[in-house]
Amino acid sequence: MNFDFRRVPLSRAGAYLSISHVLRGMDGVFIRVIHGNNWGRPIFKIELVSGGASIPFREIADPASLRLECAEGWVEFCFQSSRVVRFRGQGATLRITAVSPNTTSFYRGPEQSWVVNESGAGHQYLLQPLTGTFNLTELVRNQPMIDFMSAAVGESFEGMLQEFPSACVPADCSASFEDVRIDVRNDFANWLKTMPAVPANYAAARETAAYILWSCMVDPVGRWTRPCMLMSKNWMTNLWSWDNCFNAMALTYQQPKLAWDQYMILADTQHEQGQFVDYLNDVYGSLSFCKPPIHGWSLRWMMQRTKFITRKQIAEVYEPLCRWTDWWMTYRDFDKDGVPQYHHGNDSGWDNATCFDIGYPVEGPDLSAYLVLQMDVLADLARRLGKNRQAAEWKRRSGELLGRMIKHFWRNDRFVACTNGDHRPSTGDSLLTYLPIVLGKRLPPKIRKSLVAALSDTKRFLTPYGLATESIASKEYNSDGYWRGPIWAPSTLLAVDGLWQCGEKKLAREVARRFCDMCIQSGFAENYDALTGEGRRDPAYTWTSSVFLILAHEYL
Repeated sequence: MNFDFRRVPLSRAGAYLSISHVLRGMDGVFIRVIHGNNWGRPIFKIELVSGGASIPFREIADPASLRLECAEGWVEFCFQSSRVVRFRGQGATLRITAVSPNTTSFYRGPEQSWVVNESGAGHQYLLQPLTGTFNLTELVRNQPMIDFMSAAVGESFEGMLQEFPSACVPADCSASFEDVRIDVRNDFANWLKTMPAVPANYAAARETAAYILWSCMVDPVGRWTRPCMLMSKNWMTNLWSWDNCFNAMALTYQQPKLAWDQYMILADTQHEQGQFVDYLNDVYGSLSFCKPPIHGWSLRWMMQRTKFITRKQIAEVYEPLCRWTDWWMTYRDFDKDGVPQYHHGNDSGWDNATCFDIGYPVEGPDLSAYLVLQMDVLADLARRLGKNRQAAEWKRRSGELLGRMIKHFWRNDRFVACTNGDHRPSTGDSLLTYLPIVLGKRLPPKIRKSLVAALSDTKRFLTPYGLATESIASKEYNSDGYWRGPIWAPSTLLAVDGLWQCGEKKLAREVARRFCDMCIQSGFAENYDALTGEGRRDPAYTWTSSVFLILAHEYL
């Protein structure tokens, strides 16, 4: 299996480094660091040189290695471990240049090595030849340029790059490059076996999706208490507190323990008032915003598909989920009408959706719908734990919130979002206001019928590639408007599941098929042009990969 290196970076499960061609504002191949708030910070640029000048090359990538080929020869890269990158070449000279001179220092290390201290990344990097020679060829504003080359014509060279936080103990590199590559291939092959089955026409896309998920895992470090799947190793190099739910769902089928880790990592870092962080990395968790409470919905989905979640796991998650639910109802209801609110588009996950053009805070029907479901799930969890009074109370609260939601938001045969306090209705025609479809048959038949009609309307939301996030007939529609038009994976799965729960199985399958076919065409992007299917923004996104696998497995 080869993949498009111009979209998908090379990395390995556990690693905090990636090798990528994708970089906004800069062209070339870069080694990037994933730690902290660096958003895929480039630390080294990779070039092939001849006569001191950079020369063009061709890129060939598979899950185990990256090969750069030029007229003079070739260079290959492979991840020996989560902290060690091995490389070798013949004919061509490999140049590795530090690209952040303002935060870089360097010094000679042990055994003919050089150490580059990239303080902006919070780590240091050992560059060491294993065979052949290398030279520090030039310094520009404290910017080391290190050339690796063969000791003699016709011979090859090998070297390694090792990440370390404090004192460097050079890694054991006695294994051959080929043995390292075989180890990586076997590691990925074992992962691939655990991915959900899909129809034959999606088999190649399944492998790419599986690679994106596998390569975006990082080891527990710092604030990450468990193995964690990032959203990407391009530049969306954090965990966001609803993205991870979709990744947990995709892992549920055959890796339930790892799926549970993805789900529970938020509870490990939950604020004392009950809020889940907006996003998390190994050094920082942001509480400035949050993400929508789809956690009850996703937990119910997971519990229906694995026996791993037993009383032990239920006891572990019950109190955090209670606190998260109560946080919304207690701290996000300024007008005390029993209807919770978003303080920013980021809180909804739909950062710039048109329903937020009316100003903040905004009460969204989707938010109430998620909390109705979450209260239902909490009632079930409480019952399983023998907390019958609490189960009854959650059931009562769920029913009351459902009633308030319908009374509050259902206007002129559609749901609207509205401002907190004076309850002015939202503008535009956002798919967000149709996501109460997740409540399925808990909604009255008249409302279900209206929601289904909108989701199946090819002049509004249903395009050849799936569900646009803003009606294509809306004057606010923008083909690259983030949440003002493009198709996204999470909204697709929420809508498909809701349609299925409503009994609209044919339409659910059709939306799933259109989305999955788009992934074959355009890869696993952050979002897509709703009318062309072209991938937008980050081109190798895990929740898109996860949703593809779920849709293809469950509905196709």
